[in-house]
Amino acid sequence: MIDRVLIPKRAQIARMLAGPAIPPRAWPAHPIGLERLIERRYGDPPRRIAAVIRGPLPIVDAESPPPPPAADPTALAIDHARRGARGILVATDTPFLGGTFAELAAIRAALGDMFGAARPALVAMDFVLHAIQLDRAVDAGADAVLLIARILAPEALLTLVGEAQRRGLTPIVEIASADDFAAAQATSARVLGVSARDLNTGKSDADRGRALIEAIDRRFIALDLGGVDSDRADATLTE
Repeated sequence: MIDRVLIPKRAQIARMLAGPAIPPRAWPAHPIGLERLIERRYGDPPRRIAAVIRGPLPIVDAESPPPPPAADPTALAIDHARRGARGILVATDTPFLGGTFAELAAIRAALGDMFGAARPALVAMDFVLHAIQLDRAVDAGADAVLLIARILAPEALLTLVGEAQRRGLTPIVEIASADDFAAAQATSARVLGVSARDLNTGKSDADRGRALIEAIDRRFIALDLGGVDSDRADATLTE
């Protein structure tokens, strides 16, 4: 299943690298930042984060056409913000998640106009394999980026965490196994997101996810990215 995701993603990256360079836009940095927005004091309820994902989940296959347009992504993001989401994950992968960098840019502009400094932080949600994807995320106005440990060698994860931070992006490392956790701990990332779903099979294991998130110590901000349901989570993803 992972190969079905990554083969077209590598082809997309090759097209990005062959295209003209895009200078980053001068989006102002978030005045609070993702980490402070979602970190909670012990005993407080978890912060709420949300997602703008229009593609099919779980992923089907690389030959499937992009999903038809669903709810307007900007309107959906505004609704999440009005309901108190501290952060919003915005899909920027098209074949499987149904999103684009252009949609992320439109959401950033709309939330900035409506909420100003009180807007949620925006996370580019993609299958990131190369730093050029980080450049596109910066260009579209992201505050943070999701890095999936399962699809990266530990050395590549370490490099991309550093590249994200150098671009002013907060890296969120998604982990789903003990090996993922070990690789994430070797980086300078402070935010770890636990998913109970195995990206390779599409199946969820709530017990494994819960054990993993509860093993994360307080040096890190822990996110429940789906199917975990643990008191350890600083923030929980809601659709």
